[in-house]
Amino acid sequence: MIIKRIRVLTIISVFLALAGASGGFALEVTGIAPQFGGGDVVWNSDFSSAWDSVLNDINDEIGDIDSKPEKLIKAWGDASIFASQGATQRGYGEPKLFTFTVGSMVGIKTGTSLSNIRNYIDSVGDKIEDEGDIVLGANIQAISGQFNFNTSRFLLNGLDLGIRFGYFKMNHFSDDFGLNTWSFGLVGGYQMLKEKTIVPVVLKWRGLSLGTGFIYQHSNIYYSVALDSINQDIEGVYSGTIINIEPKLVFDMTTNTFTIPLELTTAIQLLSFLNITLGLGADLGFGKNKMTLDLSGDINLRNLPTGISQTRSGNVTVSGGGTMAPSFFNPKIMTGIGFKIGPVILDVPVSLYLMGGDGFSVGVTFGVIL
Repeated sequence: MIIKRIRVLTIISVFLALAGASGGFALEVTGIAPQFGGGDVVWNSDFSSAWDSVLNDINDEIGDIDSKPEKLIKAWGDASIFASQGATQRGYGEPKLFTFTVGSMVGIKTGTSLSNIRNYIDSVGDKIEDEGDIVLGANIQAISGQFNFNTSRFLLNGLDLGIRFGYFKMNHFSDDFGLNTWSFGLVGGYQMLKEKTIVPVVLKWRGLSLGTGFIYQHSNIYYSVALDSINQDIEGVYSGTIINIEPKLVFDMTTNTFTIPLELTTAIQLLSFLNITLGLGADLGFGKNKMTLDLSGDINLRNLPTGISQTRSGNVTVSGGGTMAPSFFNPKIMTGIGFKIGPVILDVPVSLYLMGGDGFSVGVTFGVIL
């Protein structure tokens, strides 16, 4: 389900969001015509006119795309920062020995408030026509793990240190989609104020914790979107012959980001099993996101006259994209709801980012705390 939604977001933010863009420098579509031979072969004005029409049709569909949509590229880098904290252990206080969790995290960056996301998506086309770019990106850490251990016995009372890691590879989900991610980080938490039972069994305050770390994340998302087929008739001596192309817009995003989370969190436990987290913080982001846009699709001749055959397919090419750094300062509000039964925890962490357009991350975490 998560992967399916990422595919939908990719289509929205790359294909729909770019169609009709007019800012910056437009993409330049170039091509090599198919070749044919045999019989009395003549490259005449009718064939040239049909070939020009093919290139014009492609230009009409994608030729106004901004060759470097900076807001879009930056938004995907920001989404990587938002998604970097899968398997988070916020809100469960200080472990006596260790905490081990696994989980996933999805990060989304938009250019509007969370309450207006639906209208924002609906108006993507108009916004691109007016501004030539859009703030919209997504990233996922599908499988992450984190191991923290308490250092109170040998280092510092209230301090736990740990490692965070993640890996997911899905090159062959379909011919048109691939997702590869991996991450590694060092994390730490300090229990500034200890837990306190307010009402036995009914209400416990989990104290106040300070968390930080240094997390590297690499992501590559590949997606190709089929455009409208083009079948251009040739007039005159080649009447009945068709120039055919099934073009695809090819999107490739490679993201390398470094995140330093700064988090102050607290939580309450109700009825010995329900855990509600609340916190404030910011993610400091570094690194870069590189996006490339290309066009693929062989061009072939159909219904050639008897005695004439195609000797080589034609092709069209276009290149665009660019490299941008993610936003450096990303303030956030953290919350979440979870369940703790004995040493087992199940948690749904949520972070809301409220600068430069809104964004959010949401995940699922499962683990044990001892």
